[in-house]
Amino acid sequence: MTTQTSSSMSEGGWNLRWTASFVGMMFAIEALTMTYIMLGMAYPLMAAEFQTDQIAWVFTASLLSGGAFSPLVGKLADAHGKKKLFVLVTAIALVGFIISAISTSFGVFILGRVLAGPLLATVFLTFSLMRDVFPGRTLKLGASLSNAGTGFFAIPVPFLAAYLLSTTMGFRSMLWVLAGMALISIVLVMVCIPESIVRTPSKIDLVGAVLTVAWFTAILLGISFGNTWGWSSPGILVLFGAGAGIFVLWVIYSLKKSEPFINVRFVKSGSMLGICIYNAFAIAGVSIINIILPMVVLMDPAAGMGYGLGMPAEGLAAFFGPQALAAIFTAVVVGKLSRKIRPAYLALAGCAVIAVGLFGAALFHYSFGALLFWLIIEGIGQGAALACMPLLVLEAVPIRLQAQMASLVLVAGCLLTAAAPLITTALMASGLVVTPPTAEAPNGGYMYTDEAITNAFLFISFLAAAGCGVVAATLLKRRDAERAAAMQSELEILGVVKTQGVEDGREPAAVS
Repeated sequence: MTTQTSSSMSEGGWNLRWTASFVGMMFAIEALTMTYIMLGMAYPLMAAEFQTDQIAWVFTASLLSGGAFSPLVGKLADAHGKKKLFVLVTAIALVGFIISAISTSFGVFILGRVLAGPLLATVFLTFSLMRDVFPGRTLKLGASLSNAGTGFFAIPVPFLAAYLLSTTMGFRSMLWVLAGMALISIVLVMVCIPESIVRTPSKIDLVGAVLTVAWFTAILLGISFGNTWGWSSPGILVLFGAGAGIFVLWVIYSLKKSEPFINVRFVKSGSMLGICIYNAFAIAGVSIINIILPMVVLMDPAAGMGYGLGMPAEGLAAFFGPQALAAIFTAVVVGKLSRKIRPAYLALAGCAVIAVGLFGAALFHYSFGALLFWLIIEGIGQGAALACMPLLVLEAVPIRLQAQMASLVLVAGCLLTAAAPLITTALMASGLVVTPPTAEAPNGGYMYTDEAITNAFLFISFLAAAGCGVVAATLLKRRDAERAAAMQSELEILGVVKTQGVEDGREPAAVS
């Protein structure tokens, strides 16, 4: 055996190369974020062009493929190199964007969205690759920003989307922009970032991989079509039953397997389960805010619902922009503070601030100033909570399992992110008011009462508070010394990597 080191990589701080590397990876993540904002604004136009009432598949298809295959990407990244897999999934997404842009049928458009789904894996591949190759002084700040800095383009995107929709290419021009961002990401990552020398050689457990994809797909399909088919319909019950049964079978099989597809034993025995649940609670509220906030901002006060700011669609940038800037600023602060304060304490504070901000929004969403204030508070908490997720993974997970475990965190987030809006809609159902047909809306419309809006904000606040409980119950129990000793012991026994540099973020040495 020979030992390789890369001490040269671990020296120094931010310079042109590492900045370009970070920007390259962030272009992929930002393309993922912009997809939801842009295509969400284009929903009506896409439904009209393709003459379909199944437009929800635009997001469901990519979420399904991205969440289902993320564990496989994580496993392959640990075994064959995180840079290779980052470039691969971004290239696949690039092809997906192009296919959707040139599609002439809804089926082909959705095929492109399926291929774009694996871009979701760049979220965890980014900070996992950072851990392996970035200088120690840049690691924590970079990892924090990689997860919480996904709103860099939050201010210009609504304006850009509105302009693109007004062009002759319409929503297709959005997909070409996203394809361009994916291409830029690929070029910068290939040119600027060295491949990680950390490897975990292992055979792919095909049975475990199939079981993982099967239970995730069944449950997510059940969540996605519950409202359409009816939650008590035979199809939904079969999907949930099959998903639950396959999940149990997957857990039993993985615990007995010496080299399982996902190391369930590690998840069960350590802090990983708590991190998965915490992340799901912390990010689920983001998808709900994206639904509730437009209702409040765009609602005409003259409608008599007791709330509404009556602003145009572009006015959403006045809220999403400051909220995103608050999150980014807080992520920078968290990256600095994490050198002296355990990420678990910062995560607890983040969830608590989210809960306070959303509780305030529930009570005071009747004026521009009050709503903006409480959403900025929420943004501060959101920045801290999201920034802590990669830091918690970096602290708790051995390098050999880094991408694999990070992908599992993403899967948990996908499930609750998909379910949370549906749960919120169900909670708001008693406050639904159907409006009669008009010239502008021949089929009528709908709006929600102020009580329903308040309950939605309170529900998200509750999720954040539950995240506090998870952190307190599972992530604060082990002291730093105990965690470091446990990690060091495991790494030395396995002989996979040397432990020098693990705790301070420097590049580890790999055995080949």
